[in-house]
Amino acid sequence: MEKIFNKFHFISALKKNKLYKETFWSFGTKGVTFLLFFLLNVYLARTLRVERFGIWSFFFSIFT
Repeated sequence: MEKIFNKFHFISALKKNKLYKETFWSFGTKGVTFLLFFLLNVYLARTLRVERFGIWSFFFSIFT
């Protein structure tokens, strides 16, 4: 039984330590944001076609 709790030691340490928790959420949100932005660009590239997607890319590069 003790071996099971030792395997989850990282999870309990993550819950207790604020720095680990915030680092985990930072990487997690960046990963989710990247995935959603990538999927949005794939969708826009397929629906807007070449010229309008180029305009969107130019606008987004200026906007950010």
